[in-house]
Amino acid sequence: MGGLVPPDSARGRAQAGGGGPAPGSLVAAGRALALLRGRDYLVPQDVFDVAFDVLRHRLVLSYEALAEGVDADAVLARVLSVVTAPAIESRRSDAGDSA
Repeated sequence: MGGLVPPDSARGRAQAGGGGPAPGSLVAAGRALALLRGRDYLVPQDVFDVAFDVLRHRLVLSYEALAEGVDADAVLARVLSVVTAPAIESRRSDAGDSA
């Protein structure tokens, strides 16, 4: 979760971001959403789906962004648009496999 570098179009828009607790909060909120969706495991889409709610209030916009009328959601949307979700492989074996 760490090491996210904002795209050029989002640079200079925020003075402060998620900070240390943000990744853990993303995972915790994503797990809660997964449970609400009937799963006992987390998938990347769960994290993306809670990202705005978890990160919006943690983002401190720059004066330039405020003067231009840019809101936190626009900055987050741009940053999240370039984040690639990890590939997930199923651990289930095919029904035809025999051991």
